[in-house]
Amino acid sequence: GGGVVGGWRRGGGAAWCGQAAEGCGLMLLVGRSVGGDPAGQVPLLAHDAGAPLGSVNPEPTPFDDLAAAILRGRAGEVLPELLRLSQDSR
Repeated sequence: GGGVVGGWRRGGGAAWCGQAAEGCGLMLLVGRSVGGDPAGQVPLLAHDAGAPLGSVNPEPTPFDDLAAAILRGRAGEVLPELLRLSQDSR
């Protein structure tokens, strides 16, 4: 069933993911090797709709050529530092 968990809609399916991707202002790809599975299309939808992509991953990903920013490292180390920097810049 549907519902919202942590701000994310659960059970919305591919149509909801596509709408969310096309309406987002930034898509951050974190710690996942995105392949040819259906979820791998979501960053392309966001990019094609004009959203910048950011990548946080210790290894190169298929989306690096499309990414506006690439942060190499483990998500558990990079994301807390990114949050700290964003709070310091306010």
